Amino acid sequence: MVRKTAVAALAAATALALAACGGDDSGDGGGAAKEDVASVKIGVILDETGIAGFAASEAKKGFEMGIEEANASGALGDTKIEVEYADAASDVKQATSLATQMTRDDEVRALVFGTQATEALSVAPIAQRAGVPTVMIYAGGPGIVETGDYIFRVTAPQVTYTHLAADYLAEQGVKTIGIIYNNDSATLNDLATKVYPELAKERGIEIVSSNGVSLKETDYGQAAGEIAKANPDAVVLLLAGAPNVTAVSALERAGWEGQIMGQPGMAAGALEPLGKKANGIKYPLDFAATTNTPVGKEFVAKWKEKFGTDANTYSAAGYDAALLLVEGLKQAEGYEREQIKEGLTKATQAGIEGAAGSIKFEERDARVPGLLVEYRDGKEVVISD
Repeated sequence: MVRKTAVAALAAATALALAACGGDDSGDGGGAAKEDVASVKIGVILDETGIAGFAASEAKKGFEMGIEEANASGALGDTKIEVEYADAASDVKQATSLATQMTRDDEVRALVFGTQATEALSVAPIAQRAGVPTVMIYAGGPGIVETGDYIFRVTAPQVTYTHLAADYLAEQGVKTIGIIYNNDSATLNDLATKVYPELAKERGIEIVSSNGVSLKETDYGQAAGEIAKANPDAVVLLLAGAPNVTAVSALERAGWEGQIMGQPGMAAGALEPLGKKANGIKYPLDFAATTNTPVGKEFVAKWKEKFGTDANTYSAAGYDAALLLVEGLKQAEGYEREQIKEGLTKATQAGIEGAAGSIKFEERDARVPGLLVEYRDGKEVVISD
């Protein structure tokens, strides 16, 4: 009996000691009151290199700008946001490995991922199972946010504003279109095989040629040849970054001339190698540097001053991801993963004002009106919104 009493007393003393240790204010928020937490660690996985490098490198700069502003302004009081970056290199296996590593690191309180949907489809389940709140940037494919309540997306899926492109083509009297798309991109494959066929049918437009090409393919001659043979009124290019230049050049060599409609994979300078040949190409976006939204105009001015270039849809997306994350941290009752998830949930329920304008959310998934731009001498000129 004496032995049992001694053991119980020792256990109680140990519990009290552990509870006292839980109040350590030098860490990243494990159990301490918000005002006593020195820093909150966020893991950021972006495709800084590889096929999506043109997008994620810009998103990273936008995200860094947003976090720097938050820390400088004391958005979280004395608590600073600490960021650990990693490059997924546009590779599903690498993205999966990095996500696994970060979710197993108890100091990482939330994740940010961008920009490829194919990788996000692997990352989201890992984060959901580990209970790590995750903000997605420009991973617009289906089935990502639907993974679970720890997954949030700050950029509206392309499917929600692609109708602007289809409407324009119909208004221009286009009756037939050809499509060239990256069939190993979840977002672009969905647009080509589901979204555009439905939009075209509703508007009386016939798809006379549809050609899927791998992201790694460097020869678009066959696809361009099939397009030229079908001779559609317009061609829709659903390609990520540099392949757009390859495809446009291949269409020219094949002898096809006509209207080209694209998607956000043409942004962030992807068309610059074409020079004036790119003038007149149009594509839908969620943000352009000519924005008139209050936060957007301020962001564009700060970006121009800092980098000497125009902000683009990817830099704006990264910035908005930082704004959403900061708002979620402000709304959270503490900095445990579950608490941050609840804070992000409150933030998305209320919506945020970002570079892309007034961002609303449907089940943690962003929605914006979108706009249609025309490429003119390196500028994205808004032609409808």
